[in-house]
Amino acid sequence: MQAHKAVMNAPPDTAPHDHPALFSEIGRMLDDGLIIATATGEIQSANTAAVRFLGEGLVGVQLETVFPMKETAEFIQSCGTERTLSFIPDSSVEMEFKVRIRRMEGGQIMVLVLDMTLQRNLEKVRRDFVANVSHELRSPLTSLAGFIETILMNEIRDWPTQHRFLRIMEEESGRMSRLIDDLLSLSRVEVDEHIIPDARVPLMEVVRTVIASLETRADKNNMRIVLDDRRPHNAPRLVMNGKTDEINEVFHNLIENALKYGYADTDVIIS
Repeated sequence: MQAHKAVMNAPPDTAPHDHPALFSEIGRMLDDGLIIATATGEIQSANTAAVRFLGEGLVGVQLETVFPMKETAEFIQSCGTERTLSFIPDSSVEMEFKVRIRRMEGGQIMVLVLDMTLQRNLEKVRRDFVANVSHELRSPLTSLAGFIETILMNEIRDWPTQHRFLRIMEEESGRMSRLIDDLLSLSRVEVDEHIIPDARVPLMEVVRTVIASLETRADKNNMRIVLDDRRPHNAPRLVMNGKTDEINEVFHNLIENALKYGYADTDVIIS
């Protein structure tokens, strides 16, 4: 990231041909592609990342050939100073790049190629997830509406049937609650994804809290949750950076799944 900033924030009079060692070193440090071309767009050098993204044999090729968009040619012909483009290679590999073009002192052109493939794929996963959850919410909503309408119209008069309907409604509302929790979890992750947590969370205390909250469920399945802590009594506390609620949720989901999918009359052992 620092190398990326050094390249894009370099003053216009920092010409690559005046500082070849500097630009070569920066190119090696970058995870992004770095290309240097003449004022007319002929590529003079390309770092390892650029070759990995765009293929061998870049030196001597015109920028318009590598990035065959009209904006590339317009930039070169108009002697523009800076431009950002989106570039999807014409290949079987699904990749997407952001291309930042900048003209340096003396007319040389510097091109920074950023791989946006992962970000694009994550956005697609997010869209698909939200679409799936929205679809899944329709089923319990429809079910709840149908049962409520039936009860309100007094079509069910005997208590056992009403009780069965109410239990189904309870299960469907719980399902909706879990789906909404999933959406809220996604939103929290998106908000906090660039924030490094600095709170120190004691893991064993979190695990014991989760175990206590799930003991009733374990008893229903005639199961036990066993914390097998074999560390010496004077061992240092196990801690990690994070948020207590999120770490609690991780252990809760893991242990709850063990109770849900494990065999009755067995132990869930945490070691």
